Amino acid sequence: MAKGFVLLAVALMLDVFQGLIMLAFTGVISATTGVLAFIPFVGAAAAGVASVGGMLAGWVVDVSLSFGFGSFLIMLLALNNTLSWKALLWGTPVELLLPFLPGWTLVVAGSLYTKYKADKALAQTDEALA
Repeated sequence: MAKGFVLLAVALMLDVFQGLIMLAFTGVISATTGVLAFIPFVGAAAAGVASVGGMLAGWVVDVSLSFGFGSFLIMLLALNNTLSWKALLWGTPVELLLPFLPGWTLVVAGSLYTKYKADKALAQTDEALA
């Protein structure tokens, strides 16, 4: 079970990193329009466009990280025999469409919980047969 907590920590770090990247892109691109803020009406419009552009750039980087590190997490879950396809089918669209939510953490936690339930049911079956 200790491996599961390591995988959960890796997934949580990935989700936090993705959220911080999204915030950083939004803030950096919005800050570059600071010079335009002194021009009436143009500053507000530029800030709005830059904020949306920063969120879009952050989303692109987050999805790229999701494909790379997410496939690594899926591989580690499969190698540890803890991968739950149900958790994967629910968590992956959440991660790809809404990268500011902790999708990979949900996938790993759901997989670990499913494995825990299966192990507990197997132990109860073994006790009943003994």
